[in-house]
Amino acid sequence: MGVTSRSDTGLLRRLFLSLSLTLACIHLYLAVFVSPMATGSVLQFGLIGVALLVGPVVSRTRYWHPILYLLGAGFAFYLGVLWLLGGMAYPLIGAITGVTATAFALLGLFLFVRTEARLASP
Repeated sequence: MGVTSRSDTGLLRRLFLSLSLTLACIHLYLAVFVSPMATGSVLQFGLIGVALLVGPVVSRTRYWHPILYLLGAGFAFYLGVLWLLGGMAYPLIGAITGVTATAFALLGLFLFVRTEARLASP
């Protein structure tokens, strides 16, 4: 099978959604177990975790659209910038999250471009 086969796209899409779930779990973990020590962080990490759960939930509905890959990649980039500019709290968890978010963002960009190219071709 070629690089552009449907089974490859399905596998990459499942990987993208798995990375989204992983990022959501990391942020919900921070909200529940780590952040209660820091006032205000519980709500912040909780909302980020819930926002990252939206992709896997919406992917099962008719509302899924390829632009959501791009939105997810932008969200991951935004969170990375916030972490860097915010003093890099929780360095070990932040580094693990950064690697996961980088893979998530790159895969999201790839899937967006590939899906849009497929839709544009006759």
